[in-house]
Amino acid sequence: IASLELNTLRMASNTTIHDLRVSVIPTILGQVNIANFLTSTEDDHCAKTPNHSKLFAPAIKKLYFLDVLDEEAILEWNSSDLTDGDPSKSNIKKRVAPFIKWLEEAEVEDSDDDD
Repeated sequence: IASLELNTLRMASNTTIHDLRVSVIPTILGQVNIANFLTSTEDDHCAKTPNHSKLFAPAIKKLYFLDVLDEEAILEWNSSDLTDGDPSKSNIKKRVAPFIKWLEEAEVEDSDDDD
């Protein structure tokens, strides 16, 4: 049903599927608080399943570069302590650490450029 609705919206606005995705996905994900990602049973399962946890860092990067997640949300998630001492959840943060470092360095460079 959602596919039909999206296709109807695409045809009504005479736009490409890519343009539709660019406008719809951020709106939908804007309703989700990234800080809640590691709090449910399903998320615990993903954190403890090695193949799933390996996909978290690339997914965060992709969503950032597609402008779905903004820098502040990612940094806020990283600074929050949602691991509850769970090594599998800590492992996810370790996997994302190089990207977080890159984000922080890019933020410093941007502020240096502004000066």
